[in-house]
This record gives sequence, structure tokens and C-alpha cells, in this order.
Amino acid sequence: MATICVQGAEHTEGRNGMCAKMLLDYGGFCSPDDDDQSGMYLVESCCAYFKAYGKQPFCFSDLKTFLQALDSKAIQSLMQEVKLHVKKEHADLYGEEEREQMGGLNDLEPKAKVDVEHFTLNVNMLKIEYYLIHSRWEKSENLEDSVAIERFVVECIQLYDLALSSHPHVGEQRLPGDDAGHLAAMALIRLYSFGNRPKALLQAVTTLEHLVDKSPFNYEAIVTLTALYTKLGIGGLAATHYSRLLIKNIQYTSMSWLLATRVSSVYPHAPRTDHKDLVDKHNADPVAHLAFALEYHLQLRESDEQEIIHFVETGQYANLIQGMGHSVYNQLGYTKYMLLVELARIERLSGVHEKLEYWKLADYMPPLPLDNRDRSPIPHWEALDVTSLAELITPGRWPSHKWLSQQALVALSFDHATKQNKLFPRDDVMESVVASNDFKASSTPVEDAQTNLARDLHWISMIYEHKLDERGRKQENAETVAEKFTKLRIWQQEVNNAMTAMIEKDGCHLRKIAQDTNVPDWEFFHEVYTGLDNLRLVEKTTDVVLAENSRFELVDQQVAKQQTATIRGLCDDYRDIVHNAALHLKNSLSDKKHRRSMVYSVVSRQDDTDDKDPIGYWLRHAFGSEQYAQKTLARLNASWKDALVNIGDLTQSRPGTRLALR
Repeated sequence: MATICVQGAEHTEGRNGMCAKMLLDYGGFCSPDDDDQSGMYLVESCCAYFKAYGKQPFCFSDLKTFLQALDSKAIQSLMQEVKLHVKKEHADLYGEEEREQMGGLNDLEPKAKVDVEHFTLNVNMLKIEYYLIHSRWEKSENLEDSVAIERFVVECIQLYDLALSSHPHVGEQRLPGDDAGHLAAMALIRLYSFGNRPKALLQAVTTLEHLVDKSPFNYEAIVTLTALYTKLGIGGLAATHYSRLLIKNIQYTSMSWLLATRVSSVYPHAPRTDHKDLVDKHNADPVAHLAFALEYHLQLRESDEQEIIHFVETGQYANLIQGMGHSVYNQLGYTKYMLLVELARIERLSGVHEKLEYWKLADYMPPLPLDNRDRSPIPHWEALDVTSLAELITPGRWPSHKWLSQQALVALSFDHATKQNKLFPRDDVMESVVASNDFKASSTPVEDAQTNLARDLHWISMIYEHKLDERGRKQENAETVAEKFTKLRIWQQEVNNAMTAMIEKDGCHLRKIAQDTNVPDWEFFHEVYTGLDNLRLVEKTTDVVLAENSRFELVDQQVAKQQTATIRGLCDDYRDIVHNAALHLKNSLSDKKHRRSMVYSVVSRQDDTDDKDPIGYWLRHAFGSEQYAQKTLARLNASWKDALVNIGDLTQSRPGTRLALR
């Protein structure tokens, strides 16, 4: 219970009563007849609740629902009251002479250990500030807001650092300043996403790594790190942190997306090299994690059926209804089909897990999978109308069911061209996918290009719809063959144009990344692996088309072979570009000066002041020295080079013409 003053009168209320009061004021504020006074009532009730329960971990989660209704004037009033209250609460930590000029906890050098409640109070204040102000910033041109976020990051790091010094050992419990460190990382991710700050992502990763080292049971930070490493193109480290979550049984249906999202076009292989800074290979193989999760999904149907039979036999009809609902949710869940299409591409690129019959995807691919991806482990401390952290740390756009249909089309196209040695068959379901453009809302440009290739493959299959005579032989005449060959030449010319455009566009982008010696990210690997995947589809399709042409005596075989050779030449040109870009990047990552510059992009130099690089200065202070950042970035460097070695192996199609990347 707490004694509070609302609208000039004192009341004694508990948590439920105060939440009910906020709900009433919220309803009045959002009604059509609301006025400025009703808005101030909501601010008063929110302030009263913060004063009563600001030192409790649940404070922010209770307030978040009501904060979204506040306008800019109300936000300013609320933040002023909250900060004033926090300042008063810390008064007892200062001496009598210091109270007149006292600030927050970050200005304090306490002689005694600061109470955990004071850290919780500050963290709740920072969460409210981030929710109301900083999470709403999504435009890089607003310099003042960018500077404000930087100050916010510094304040969070200072609080995190103070918590580490005040509570260095907490056993298996979470540290009181964990959420401050996580808030700093979240704000840095926004700076990276909307403020054109490439180094901010490395600072966020290093901060979260330090947080997890000090608080190994902070699963929210581990989940964020898993997705962040995938976004950096480091699937080995992503898989390592994913294994720390100890996901098991039904959690595979709701959490596998965390590692599976686009990992086949970012890191489609196991760690390949031995390096002292590389992660443990046993847990660092994303392919193994995905295959295990898919195996669980494929076995789930049998276990669900057995459970339903048991409920029927024992008369547990209430459990039966619930079990049937869970069975439908599991069998039609989004995650299973995502695993299928991701492992299908991994098989195409790396040739692993060939026993899994991916083409069965066509037999039970639902038109609208149930989205069973659980995003709740990722902190959602942003306002409701902005891009969430889960979306920011996902490689590319958030995948929708249309995206899944797009990827299924590509997987089936590859299967029919490579495994069954025939062109894509006509199918009513896939016809609708081919004709649809809705997937572009959640796909990347290179995924769109790959879908267009699969679409071309679908259309070219119509050219070879032959009628058989009574002896089972293909009927042909000069008119039909000429028509088919004309369509074929048009298709081959379109492929030539598409390959030339891909070489010009992707080639320029890949060369720019290599020349700028930037660190690679998911976009680089996504573009490379999807491009290499496209080459295999084009090459196999031309082989099948050439084989079909050889059955016609009236087709000019010399012309057909010449066109096929032209397409293959373009494919090799693209491999040359990819190989040279990967080689240049690997050499850059091996350069000592480049590695040192990476370290000082995360933490400041020893003689720098907090005015020159405030975020780097306080990160260095929190880490104790630059050694921690150096060690973390060494793991990133080793993993990046390992991924570039794999690209080098995949582009060795011309023996002796390219340098090995090992």
C-alpha cells in the first residue's frame, strides 16, 4: 500500500487500485470529449504510480500501456516530475554539503554500496525516457535528436558501470544494472539503423557481450545477441549464443526463427577453420541447430496424434480440445516451413543434410501458415508506433507468409531442375505464387531477383509441353519447333540481360565494400550467397533446356550451345567479382591497422577525454580497458574470415584462375 496525493487529496491505495485509476484517466484522455485537464489527470496518476512503485521491477511494464496516449506537452511534464522524484530519492546517498548540488546516481561516488532499489528506480526512469522520447526517433537528419540519444547512451553506460562497481558479485542472479546496459545497446542499434553510425552496431555487440559475461543468465541479452550476430553475418557466434538458450521440445516451434531467419543466405555452413579466437565448433554450427529443430517438427505430428488418442481413450475431453488446437498450431506453424526453405538453400550451397526430402514442402505447404514466432523474449521497450527492436535486429525485412511462399517457389524450382532433372511443372498453387507480387513487401532486392529467375523457369516449362503420338514419341513439326525455339531465345536473352544487370549492380556494390575496407555485414553475405544460388539455378536450367533442345532435329544445336556458353561465361564473371571482393575483405580483416581501428571505433583511446568520444570513453571505463573490446572483436574477425574462406571455396569453379582464400 502507498499513500499518494492525486488532484489535491491524499489516498492510500495498492498497486491494483492505482492501475485502475490510471485506466480510468486513460479512458477519459482517449475519449472524444477529452481536454487538456483530462490529460493532466493521466500525468498525475502516472507520476503518483511511479513515486509509489518506481523501485519495483514491474513499474515500467505497468506504466507502458498508459504512456502511449501522452502528447508532447504531457510527456515533458511527466519526465520533469519523474526526474525530480528520482533526484529527491537519492538525496540520502549524499552528504549534507553535497545535497544542494546533487545530481543523479551517475554523479555520485558513494562511500557505501548503493542499494539495488536505487538502481531499479533509475532504470525505470531511463525506460520511460527511452519509450517516450528516444525510441520515436527514426530520422537521421535530425541532429539534435541524434545528440540526445548519444547522451542517453552515455547515461545508461554510466549507470551500468556504477552497478558493476557496487555489486560486482551476485552469483546466479541478474545484476541490478543489466537493463541499463541493454538500454544502451538498444539505443546504439537505433543510432546504427537510423543515424548512419556503422560503429554503433559494434559498440552494441561489445556492450551486450560484456553484459552476458557478467550476468550469464540474462536470457534477454543472449536472445538479442543471437539476432545481432546474424545481422553481422556471423552465424557461428549466433549459433553459439543460441545454444546457450537451451531451447528444447515445444520451444523449437516458437524460437527457432531467431537463428533461422535468412541464415541460409548469411552463413550456410559450419565453422571451417581452426583459430584460437573462433567459437566452439560443436555449438557453432547453425546448420546442425536448424536440422535438429526441423527433425523435431517432422516428428511432432506423430507425437501429437498419440497424445490425442490418449485423451480420447481416457476421456480427457477438455485436454482433447486443447491438444487438437496445439496440434493444428504446430503442424501449420510458420517456423517449420521457414526451416524447410532455409535448409533447402543450405543444401544447395553446401551439399549437407541430403537425406531431408525438401521437395515434400509442396505436398503440405499451407496457403497461410500460422505465425507461431515468439518475439516476447526480445525486450519491447519502444513506443507501439515505431520500429521494434525485433525488427531492427532481424536481417532484412521482417518475413511474412508471402515471403515464405516466395522462398517455397524458389526451393521447388531448384528441386525440379537439379534433383529430378526436369523443368518446373505446372501447378495451380504455384501459378498463384508466380503471379503474385505481394511478397515484395517483406523481401530483399536480391530475393526479388531470385524469384524472377524462378518465375522465368516456370514460364519456360510451358515451352516444352509436348504432345505424344500413339507410339509415345514427341510430335514435332517445323512450325511448332520454330515457335518454341523463338520463345527459348527470348528467354535466354532475358537471362543474359538479368545476369548482366546483376553483375553491374552487385559487382559495383561488392567492389565498393571491398575497396572501402569496411567490415562485412549480413547484406554482403546475403547478396553473395543469393547471387551464387542464382548461378546454380541458371546453369542447371540451361543444361536442362539444352538437353530438351537436343531431342529436336529441327533446332540449330550450334546456336543453342553458343547461347548456353554465353550464359555460363556471365556466371563465371560474377564468381570472379565475388571471389575478388571476398579476398580483398579477408586481407583487410587481417591487417593490424584495420583491427586497431576497429577497437578504437568501439572504445576511446587511453588519452582521449569524454568530450571527444563520450560513448567510447565510458565504454572503456565500464570494460576496465581496451583489452575486452580487443578480445571480442578478435572473435568477430576470426568468424568473418572463416565465412570469407567458405565463399572462396564456393567460387573456385575455374581451377588455377583464382587465389585460394585460406
